[in-house]
Amino acid sequence: MPPDSLTQSLRHAIGTAARESRLRQGLTQEDVAARLDMATEVYGRLERGTVSPSIFTLRKLCVTLNLSADRMLGTVHPAVALPRVRAPVLQSPEARHLGRMLERARKLSPRSLRVLLQLATLLPQKAPGRTPSRRS
Repeated sequence: MPPDSLTQSLRHAIGTAARESRLRQGLTQEDVAARLDMATEVYGRLERGTVSPSIFTLRKLCVTLNLSADRMLGTVHPAVALPRVRAPVLQSPEARHLGRMLERARKLSPRSLRVLLQLATLLPQKAPGRTPSRRS
């Protein structure tokens, strides 16, 4: 069954954006294909718009070519694209502790993560305006 016109235009937009970005960066199809861990021939078909990338490949393509998904999909004209906004840096001690805890939790095995969740559930909840009492 031939692809519909929306699919064709999407493939064309992805391929065109990928090719333009690759050429701007002075990369070859071989260079980009290697970074995406795919055959050069497959990457060439992607640029020509004859194949659609998986969502995971599309993400890797955006990162590799330093393109936003908006531009890759052709949904935003470069002249009206929204500027990138950096996320605010969390300054409170609680936020820093939480950030460190999340970094460590991401490295845990699924079993260890379940144990951590159980431990967090068992810890006493701090009521607003109160500090937990210490037992001697």
